[in-house]
Amino acid sequence: MSYFIHVFCGFSVAFLAMMAPGMLNMTALKVSLDAGEKEGRKFAFGAVQIIAIQSGIALFFASYFVIHPTVIEYIEEAAVVIFFILSFYFFKISVKQKGNNVKEVKNNYLFKGALIAALDMLTIPFYITITTYLASKDIIIIEKPFMYLFVFGVFLGALTLLFTYIHYANYISKKSPFITKNMNKILSGLFFVIAITTLVKLF
Repeated sequence: MSYFIHVFCGFSVAFLAMMAPGMLNMTALKVSLDAGEKEGRKFAFGAVQIIAIQSGIALFFASYFVIHPTVIEYIEEAAVVIFFILSFYFFKISVKQKGNNVKEVKNNYLFKGALIAALDMLTIPFYITITTYLASKDIIIIEKPFMYLFVFGVFLGALTLLFTYIHYANYISKKSPFITKNMNKILSGLFFVIAITTLVKLF
């Protein structure tokens, strides 16, 4: 039963954390609309592999990060810079593609998914916080093999959520044409808001 609880907790945390519109699910949605569901799934697989690794790092080095909180601050400071750069990047694309409905050319979306997920440097601090809290409430155990099961749950939860966005991409597009037409601006805005929020938190 303990094994199942750890998988369930990992699944629930990853799924709920990514449910609200964010850079990964919005980018997955964009890839699916631009290049098709198959490429969207490649993007998702690339992204969730990195998310699983990041959650694993958070679990395996939780005690170190708690003792050395300045490391987390450095990570968050780097994240602010990256998010501002990505915000400018997507805004620049939105300006270039204004009035242009040409489909995006095929790309290595597996790598792109991994790259975008890796650039979200707030994932590690998030999983450190949530797993430390769950462990303090005796809900999960930060020991082997339970950590592996939690990470596996994270992988499944993130993949399920992204696949859901990808599968219903066309439906979302039809119901919310504004999202489709302004996807790059939305992504630019999301990165900008995350950057500002992180910056405010740091200072």
